[in-house]
Amino acid sequence: MSASKIPVVIVGGGVIGCSIALELARDARFDTTIVERNSEVGQGSTAMSTAIIRQYYRHAESVKLARSGMQVWSRWREWVGESRAASDVVDFRQVGVLWAFPESDRASEAEHLAQCARLGVQLEELTVSAARDRFPDYAFADTPASFGLYEPDGGYVADPSHATRDLYAAARAMAPKTRAFTSAEVIGFEHTPYPERRVTGVVVHRNGTLETLAAAVVINAAGPHSYAVNALAGCPLPLTTVPNRQKLVNARDVGLAWGVRDYPVCIDFVHGLYIKPDPETFRMGANMREDEDEFLPNADDFDERVDDEWVTRKSAAVKTRMPASQLAELDPRVGVYDVTAADWKPILDKTPVPGYYVAIGTSGAWFKGAPVIGRIMRDMVVANEIEGRDTDTEPLTVALPFTEQAFRVGEFSRFRTPHATAGVIG
Repeated sequence: MSASKIPVVIVGGGVIGCSIALELARDARFDTTIVERNSEVGQGSTAMSTAIIRQYYRHAESVKLARSGMQVWSRWREWVGESRAASDVVDFRQVGVLWAFPESDRASEAEHLAQCARLGVQLEELTVSAARDRFPDYAFADTPASFGLYEPDGGYVADPSHATRDLYAAARAMAPKTRAFTSAEVIGFEHTPYPERRVTGVVVHRNGTLETLAAAVVINAAGPHSYAVNALAGCPLPLTTVPNRQKLVNARDVGLAWGVRDYPVCIDFVHGLYIKPDPETFRMGANMREDEDEFLPNADDFDERVDDEWVTRKSAAVKTRMPASQLAELDPRVGVYDVTAADWKPILDKTPVPGYYVAIGTSGAWFKGAPVIGRIMRDMVVANEIEGRDTDTEPLTVALPFTEQAFRVGEFSRFRTPHATAGVIG
């Protein structure tokens, strides 16, 4: 590495880690190495993301982050540059997002709907009758009483692993010294002596050997392993991240009229599920709190089985919401994600260990904001390491890509008071 550049190690080669790598590659002051446990980038929890792109959140800064992310995905080729042919970059399928809520939620959601509108998110509130007319493929029954929201700009990214490879290829094109240490596990850190304890290196185990990667900056983007990486760095945080096990099913739907029309993503709080109606890989998952509250002591030790009763129940719920649906070749799976247990918001921050930063607690829900999180983390590193600022005492506010909205990064700090817990809806 060039002695004039700041060596950065990113722990984790998922969509968050590779987004950070791309943003550092845009800045000639950094040389970046990604350490990834799997054989290539984008193969861990990122690969299990449903990659729904939507903007409806209950927390204002989350809305801003998601809105900026939406703009990035809408301009994906522009964002990743000419590193790949236009036909080779991942497809953002902008089919819209349809929300279904029980009628009892109408009053509480009205406040959040108004907030989203103030922040520039296009949302339409739908009565049952309007939802039936607008989306005849989705059944809205009179009982139980419900209402809908429609987010026309939303959709999903076809392949989250492909998107991550796009990011890494773009980083390599902009800064050829960017590299990924794959099939490598972080087993320790090196620091300067007390009392400073500045991080100076990351010890990795790879191909049966140990190697120390010199680093002036380390960024933890290790997904469900983030809590363990913090422990190795000697840096427990006031807010705790924890691996979260969730069940989902991939399938092929042979009943829908693929090629004739598109079907919006459906996030259904009446029946407790979400539906990503993709013609290649139809996916259903759960959004009830009882389905989200399965936390793991070890991200590598979990039950990969999905019980038949759960699959049957959720398949029936899909059929109730989409009567024409005929699921075939059901492939139940388990994903392990990274959540901040207190409020399900990311932690994007520096830490008490000088040179050590975290972009963690992103769960499956923050794929949508990953490219923007990469930009935020670069700005945070520049502020603290180059400009000499202390973002603990002078919290960072950044202008978000494309929207230019002011984003208060301190809302995602390790010191924040946890926001009201609302699971992935935020």
